[in-house]
Amino acid sequence: MLNELIRLPEADITVRPQGLRPTCLAFALSDLNYQLANDHLSPEYIYRVAALSLQNWQPHDGMTWDSAIAAAQVGQPLEASFPYQADEPPLPVPALPQQLPLHGNTIGLQQNRFDEIVVRLKRNTPTGLALRLTHEFYAPQNGMVSFSDQVLPGMLHAVVVVGYGASNSKQWLLIRNSWGAPWGDGAGRAWICESYVLTHSMFAFGVS
Repeated sequence: MLNELIRLPEADITVRPQGLRPTCLAFALSDLNYQLANDHLSPEYIYRVAALSLQNWQPHDGMTWDSAIAAAQVGQPLEASFPYQADEPPLPVPALPQQLPLHGNTIGLQQNRFDEIVVRLKRNTPTGLALRLTHEFYAPQNGMVSFSDQVLPGMLHAVVVVGYGASNSKQWLLIRNSWGAPWGDGAGRAWICESYVLTHSMFAFGVS
């Protein structure tokens, strides 16, 4: 049986779906900055800031890491002020409104060790993870992602760690995804074990 030992407030905010757009990093950055406003921030805005900063950006290109962290520092308005869209922005990407209050933070790379992530959770600080994906990630069972070392080529996905738990023989992290409520435990969350993190986490990031 898995015992939940740490659960951040971000674990219980409503999970929103990114749809078919390559915006997982924008959603992860928005969740990392949630505490700045205690409200949903706009992943659409931060995504467009990044797109506008990239030469020759095309729809579905997504965000580079450098453009993402620069956009996070610029800040985001509340989601209600600049809602997420079902489709990619048109070309040329429209200029962003200037009058909206923005909430931003410096985001940087963090220690990508399981124990360091747990230390950050104890400080009430979520951590973003860039994960390589397996088939099992797409279909968690009872809110838990089974471990496999068989990764899907070319798949890298950003999630946010919002909790920690332990069973008799394993340690686990609770992650928030951006695939909507049906994924995972029915609220867009799932547990991944320490082996999954050690094997498939490419890097960690968070508020510096």
